Amino acid sequence: MSADVKPTLVFSLVILVISLTGCAREKNCSAFRTGSFYHPLDGGDTAFVQRDDSSQVEVRPGRIIRLRVNWMNECEYELRTIAVSEHGQAVTVSDSVKDMRVSVKIIETAKDYYIFNAIRTDGLTFSDTLWMGRKVTGAFRSVNEVFHQQ
Repeated sequence: MSADVKPTLVFSLVILVISLTGCAREKNCSAFRTGSFYHPLDGGDTAFVQRDDSSQVEVRPGRIIRLRVNWMNECEYELRTIAVSEHGQAVTVSDSVKDMRVSVKIIETAKDYYIFNAIRTDGLTFSDTLWMGRKVTGAFRSVNEVFHQQ
């Protein structure tokens, strides 16, 4: 190998390594363990999510759902329904809904969102994006009022 080719080859390898490490982003799932999130729904509506380490509240048009969160590892968690409110009234949750679990795996993270794959115990699978967002104070205050009436 000539002396002129060797530096060019080394330089090319360095550029290749730098570009490959730049493409392989590391997930930061712990940034999404708690907080306020939202995701757009079909029809132009938005669902809001408030999560702490072990519980999650989802506010959707006409419905509020309280869930238990069980973290399996840094990027995987399981959701289980605890209570549901429809149009401001607590509703009885059937045993089949209480037994339903949703296993969620975070597959990609960015500064202000994560993409996940989920599978319910009945086999339904889906993917979506959850965005970091503001807490909707009024909606979450009404959540506490509804669920403390039970």
